[in-house]
Amino acid sequence: MESPSAPVAGVKPRALRPAGLLAALLMALFAGLLFTAAPASAHAVVVATDPADGARLATAPAEVTFTFDESVGLSSDGYLHVINQTGQRVDTGPATHPGGDGTKVSVALKSGLGDGTYLASYRVVSADSHPVSGSTRFVVGDGALAEVGSAAPTVNPVTNQVYNVVRWVGFAGLALLGGLWLLVTVWPQGRGDARVYRLVLTGWWATALGTVAQMLLQGPYAAGMGLGGVAHLNLLNATLHATIGTADSVRLLVLAALAFVLRSLFQDTEPRRLRGEVAALLIGLVVTFAFTGHADAQDPRWLALTSQMTHLAAMAIWLGGLAMLLIGLLPRAVPDELDAVLPRFSLVAYGCVAVLAVSGSYQAWLGIGTWSAFTGTRYGQLVIAKIVLFALMLGIAYFSRRAVQRSTGGHGDGAGKPISQLRRSVLGEAAIGVVVLAVTAVLVVQPPGRNAELASYAAPTTVSISLTEAGSSTQRSAELTVTPSRAGTVQVNLRISGATVPLSVSGNAYLAAKELGPVDLGLKSSDGLDFTGSALLPSPGSWKFTITVRYSEFDSVTADTSVELH
Repeated sequence: MESPSAPVAGVKPRALRPAGLLAALLMALFAGLLFTAAPASAHAVVVATDPADGARLATAPAEVTFTFDESVGLSSDGYLHVINQTGQRVDTGPATHPGGDGTKVSVALKSGLGDGTYLASYRVVSADSHPVSGSTRFVVGDGALAEVGSAAPTVNPVTNQVYNVVRWVGFAGLALLGGLWLLVTVWPQGRGDARVYRLVLTGWWATALGTVAQMLLQGPYAAGMGLGGVAHLNLLNATLHATIGTADSVRLLVLAALAFVLRSLFQDTEPRRLRGEVAALLIGLVVTFAFTGHADAQDPRWLALTSQMTHLAAMAIWLGGLAMLLIGLLPRAVPDELDAVLPRFSLVAYGCVAVLAVSGSYQAWLGIGTWSAFTGTRYGQLVIAKIVLFALMLGIAYFSRRAVQRSTGGHGDGAGKPISQLRRSVLGEAAIGVVVLAVTAVLVVQPPGRNAELASYAAPTTVSISLTEAGSSTQRSAELTVTPSRAGTVQVNLRISGATVPLSVSGNAYLAAKELGPVDLGLKSSDGLDFTGSALLPSPGSWKFTITVRYSEFDSVTADTSVELH
């Protein structure tokens, strides 16, 4: 790929038909990407497991199955493993999608497994290219539910940190290139400044290197491998066939076309003749970034992508313009250039602020959805950090605007002070902008708040129930486990303690707030002490579970407990 060449004076303006045609071709590619790429869901969530988490079984199952809320991938390093209490693998063969159902991952178990606790752990890749992992436990026989080893981490910590840095480099490069709008509109003189040229060149290389590094790291990142995984060509091949790989490949093509346009721009070609090409290619870069984030996994997809594109474009225009001012315009301090550029930039910057506020609010609503997810998930906390930083930038921008108003229109002895104040305020804006980009780079690899919250609700809720009657010396109890802890179809496990086997056990659930139920739990048992069942509990709220245990014709106990479903 050819990088932009240094500015050369005296070269005659020339038509850029090849670049224009290439830009049009690339825009067609973007449209194809928009309408043909498969919709993704942001970070898959387990909606059911068989056996259920915490289940107690009389005999070992033949297989273990996880069901997700979307299709998931089993890359070369994806798996579903089951181990016993001694840490030995008891699964046979690789994990598969049973019946070709991409939402399910299953693995067969060895025959003749003994009593004890088993841990089933998985790693898959969600449709938006992020790794997802987790685990469940179940018991065979009468033993206690013991801790068994641990599931492997979702990602390698070193690879994860490097991946975040690479994302930041890419965003920073896009932001620097966003300042090109000044050169083709109100500040063509900046093309002759070596500092401006180096700034643009830095943006081009940062975007290119960040893109290549992301393509190489995506496979190891998704597989939970170390940095050595970049040498695994099968991982790179899997990345290239995913949406993120397609977007990165298109981005490199856009950068190649942009290199030719920049070469002409810095060789004294009339800037206004290049507005169309520059705008088309910068929009193309923005589109490719949008397809590697959460917007490609949200519904309605077209609106989420449009919002993400406008958000990224506004960010690049604002931060790129700040960089141009800080590195080129203000150090030059040419009065005519200041008068021409500063008012226009100030107006455009405030337009960008409005776009960022609207698009950012919409994206936050899509990704979070609830106040608890806003404050209780890492995604929500990062959004809060962006809001605080954005507010700080707005405060500094206010002082920048005042400095602009004082510095334009007069260039006598008193003009130096406003320019100095403007330089400091622009530096402050740019510094906070760098931090915002870093937060964004981390944010885009986090599961959206609503998904993280939903994943937490997939865990079981276990409560103890006293079955001891008043005045009785016989201590009896039971342990009720409801999986998952959210409304919908739930699996119920009831473990009766004590040596006395009851004649019968029944149970139901009732939601008083909505007058739903009672819903029969359908409890059944193979050994008389461990009961399993399932029920459709359609609404969130505090459900009252009523359990009736009959030990004899004259000895029956009924007990209630509450379980909160989200």
